[in-house]
Amino acid sequence: MPTPEQNKLVLLCAGGTGGHLFPAEALALVLQQRGLAVELATDRRAAHFKFPARAVHLIPSATLRGRNPLALARTAALLALGTAEAWALIGNIHPAVVVGFGGYPTVPPLWAASLRGVASVLHEQNGVMGRANRLLAPRVTAIATSFHTLANLDPRLQGKIGFTGNPVRPPVIEAARAPYAAPDEKLRLLVFGGSQGARVMAEIVPKAIEHLGAELRAPLAIVQQARGEDLEVVRAAYAKLGIAADLPKQPDVGYRAVNALIAHGEPVVIPPDAKKVQYEGELAVVIGKRTKHVSEAEALSCVLGYTIGNDVSERTWQKSDRTLWRAKNTDTFKPMGPWIETQVDLEALETRVRVNGQETTRFRTNAMLFGVATYISTISRYVTLYPRDVIWMGTDGTSPDLKAGDTVEVEIAGIGTLRNPFVAGT
Repeated sequence: MPTPEQNKLVLLCAGGTGGHLFPAEALALVLQQRGLAVELATDRRAAHFKFPARAVHLIPSATLRGRNPLALARTAALLALGTAEAWALIGNIHPAVVVGFGGYPTVPPLWAASLRGVASVLHEQNGVMGRANRLLAPRVTAIATSFHTLANLDPRLQGKIGFTGNPVRPPVIEAARAPYAAPDEKLRLLVFGGSQGARVMAEIVPKAIEHLGAELRAPLAIVQQARGEDLEVVRAAYAKLGIAADLPKQPDVGYRAVNALIAHGEPVVIPPDAKKVQYEGELAVVIGKRTKHVSEAEALSCVLGYTIGNDVSERTWQKSDRTLWRAKNTDTFKPMGPWIETQVDLEALETRVRVNGQETTRFRTNAMLFGVATYISTISRYVTLYPRDVIWMGTDGTSPDLKAGDTVEVEIAGIGTLRNPFVAGT
């Protein structure tokens, strides 16, 4: 069995999003250039990511959120399971060092490394240390930082800090070499974020722009993503400053075919020529009465209840076809269920998606660009809604590519869990 010195293996661990994976990728490329072997420990979200490593190990993990005792117990159980698997993995591959790049998927490998006495490094990309990294900081050997100062760190751990900056990949370095060409007239600024990011940006960006001098504001042309409830405030803020701003004006609506609907527990059949099948976990709104030209203030009175949908999609068809006729509407591509819940607090809902028991997506259900009332009101201006019509509200996050044998669960707290296996078609 090789010793760590003989192995010259570095085990990198990172959460399954670009903010964590990209710095890890940059380090992996440099280590490989220096003759070291690299393997990656991550979660299922990164299963589709082409990471430059000798091997990629998917380790169970979960994000600590909320105060629900059952949710906390489940998170603790998954982290414990992940730590046990990481313990076994480190015992098998004998890395010389384990390097973590943040996110809860780094907790099991770095925790297991500390239990086994393996050297470990934690890289913090932000100026304020997050919760997962604060949990790990006392147990790692060293902490690398992207900034000279680091907030939210126990003063007793300051001696572990070493400033390294944030590793960047070769394409970023190459792009930095290109000379900057100043715009002749307008400076176009794109502002976007996820469901929570869009809310924060709607609050802080207009205020920040206001602090610019008039000569700096003059050439700005802004395109900003904003949630429905923030649109008018953001639009008014830019209008007051005399800035041209392009914001979404109404929801984008598409049809879904009845032939695609299946129930909770029924299999999703993947066609033989499908190449990139993914899930979209969504809140589904069931209409309870005939609805036409309803205002947003009255729209929710037209709702019978809420259920859960999985808007299964084939992404290559979605890009290549002129319409979504097969990408979204192939037979069995619209699981819905398990029941209709009539008493729902929309603001309290949280959506979680799991693939084979591993959580891959989580977001606040109602934190969409446009809310339920906006969708109903907008659609009813042009299309009469009837009892039992269903409106699917959209999703957040990203999906791994799905294959036959996978089982996808979409859980919305307060409604239930929609579970469907995926099978190969013939």
